[in-house]
Amino acid sequence: MQRIIYTNVLRMKIDDLREEPDKQRLKMDFFIFFPNVQDTLGIDDSRIDYARLVDCFISSKKLRTRRKLSWIVKHYDEIIAGKYEDGKIKTPADRQA
Repeated sequence: MQRIIYTNVLRMKIDDLREEPDKQRLKMDFFIFFPNVQDTLGIDDSRIDYARLVDCFISSKKLRTRRKLSWIVKHYDEIIAGKYEDGKIKTPADRQA
């Protein structure tokens, strides 16, 4: 129940952000929502749509384990395409089971 409420609050906040699409604010809020991700200085994130990225992180436990922005930028196209949605990617441990 708590997860549903948290997810709904995040989605409402994302809807608010889309009304005022200030990229720097979206980026700051992404790091507030997902504090385990470390902002890496010098990374070119100009093509990143942080509102879409938040949606992807909400729907993927695998993405929420990621810690480096550099990895996220490198795999951004795959992330947005849905490759890391829950149930679509298997870890090596899952493949052996």
